[in-house]
Amino acid sequence: MPTACLVRPLALGLLLALAAAATAGGDEEEVPLDKVPAAARKAAEKEFPKAKWLGATRETVDGVVVYTLDGELRKDKAVAVEVTAAGVVREVSVEVAMADVPEVVRAALKAKLPRFKVDDVFEVSRGGKVVEYQFEGKRPAPKKGKKKDAKDEEVTVTVSADGKTVEIDDD
Repeated sequence: MPTACLVRPLALGLLLALAAAATAGGDEEEVPLDKVPAAARKAAEKEFPKAKWLGATRETVDGVVVYTLDGELRKDKAVAVEVTAAGVVREVSVEVAMADVPEVVRAALKAKLPRFKVDDVFEVSRGGKVVEYQFEGKRPAPKKGKKKDAKDEEVTVTVSADGKTVEIDDD
């Protein structure tokens, strides 16, 4: 990855993982930015004209080649655009502050995982509509019945925009 990725390696890595989870089905591979088709790159740049693009991946999902371009708007705001080779945007993810997450979503997260420690939050849109929020962080190790050296577990929690669905991915 380019040296610039060192600025926010965790958030950018998480975006890659989120994109991979959202499009599971093909083998994902890193691709140099200059090898991303012009239509795909142009579509990503249209979504975030001021983004500094730091990396890309490619995979085939249901017979369609999909590129995920990862970048940053500022040093503290990661973004990702999932787009087809033809330039059709499938999904947009942008890092947001916890305070910007709707109360219904925060309440659903807290109800499911009351002790969850949030590191990063991403607002995910499809078709121009916010559909979910993805939270990266740690689920504390159980206090009872476990070894003293039990460690917190890194997980991704996805909560629908209406707060009705909460999914935990601990892979």
